[in-house]
Amino acid sequence: MKLASALVALFSASPASSYSPPSCQAVADDYCAKNCLDSASLQARSCDGPMVALESGPGESKRRCYSPSTLSGGDATAYEAGDCYCTRDAELSSLLKQCERDMEIETVFAAGMDNAACYRIPSIIMTPDGALLAFAEQREKDCGDNGTNNIVVRRKEKGGVWGEIRMVAKADGQAYSNANPAIVYDAAGGWSVLLHYDTMNNPSSSRVGANMQTWSEDGGKTWSEAADITGFMPDASKGCMPGPSIGVQNNVPGHAEEGRVYFNCHSGNAGGNAGGNHIAYWSDDLGATWEASEPLGSNFNECSIALLPSSNSSLLLNCRTNAGDPDLDDGKARAEMLLEGGSLAGDAFYPAGLDDPGCAGSIVSRKGAEGEDVVLLSNAVGPGRSNLRVKTSVDSGRTFDDGVLVWDGPAAYSMLVDGGDFVGVFFELGADSPYESMGFAVVA
Repeated sequence: MKLASALVALFSASPASSYSPPSCQAVADDYCAKNCLDSASLQARSCDGPMVALESGPGESKRRCYSPSTLSGGDATAYEAGDCYCTRDAELSSLLKQCERDMEIETVFAAGMDNAACYRIPSIIMTPDGALLAFAEQREKDCGDNGTNNIVVRRKEKGGVWGEIRMVAKADGQAYSNANPAIVYDAAGGWSVLLHYDTMNNPSSSRVGANMQTWSEDGGKTWSEAADITGFMPDASKGCMPGPSIGVQNNVPGHAEEGRVYFNCHSGNAGGNAGGNHIAYWSDDLGATWEASEPLGSNFNECSIALLPSSNSSLLLNCRTNAGDPDLDDGKARAEMLLEGGSLAGDAFYPAGLDDPGCAGSIVSRKGAEGEDVVLLSNAVGPGRSNLRVKTSVDSGRTFDDGVLVWDGPAAYSMLVDGGDFVGVFFELGADSPYESMGFAVVA
């Protein structure tokens, strides 16, 4: 797929990408390994694994997940006998269609994996050792916001494949939401993964959950007992939903805000907390305490954040605007704000040309060849929740180009990751609905 000119220029001086996507067969096998074997019927037959994806026998064209014991030959590429298989033709066909496009899309989560009904709300970071950590809400019973929703993660080692689905926070009947990870360095140069989330989706003025944080010291493999940080939030923002985005840290040596870690949070779309209590918040002591900004306005929510590299003190927020607000005219589909030292620097502004159906997007930033602030934006551009694009700005997010089309079907929330010599996007997509799966693609 041909990249937009600004993306080409951005990466023309970069080394060849180190990112290696798995084969499409590996993507399909991964789905089978995590989708079928735990079913009661296959367990009752003592079926073996890991299951693999193959087309069914002569005269049929259905794709199925097979136990190794049902296959013949040394290369195990044909069905021989037995009932240790499950038919997943529609699901596997959809995953393979995504993978076989010009821009390969790896399926990271899909409905049915680990017996979950749905996965939503993507977030992704790259660790200093080159691994990718992809986070999601694992929605156990249905795809709704307010069911039993766990926070889970998958890790992809540099040059490897996506690992097992790991539980970060088990909800036990609650609707945990909005996993926001950050890489945090200490004064000695060591690093950890910090994760913020909340325990109640769509809070209102009379019904809120808690704000939580947990740490991983081994790159996302294990997690500490979660700590409740709700007490640090302003009264009107307690239980607010972070992002969905990532956290960012100022790592400029000697800078006045060196070591500061930023997140942002909104109070949902219901009741007295709707939108008006959107805040940024930060810690100067590696998460021991937190301080919040003034309320940032009533017309924005679900902001993504990035530090602009020209200063590393300017925090750029790119936000979804409240659909149907009479004060918002055409051309104000996404809003941006700048914070300096935790305070608003001027009014919100609305970059031209950013179509949006009312959906979370994502930004990342890096320094351009001439020292300019380059900002990349991912979002569904519509109509409806469809057509995911990645656009580029070379003027600190004031204007954006037309970008590159990543997926031309149903698509919703997305999250960018800057891998140094590549940029990837982790997003919700499907053939008929944007909530069928969550995929990862390298866009530059």
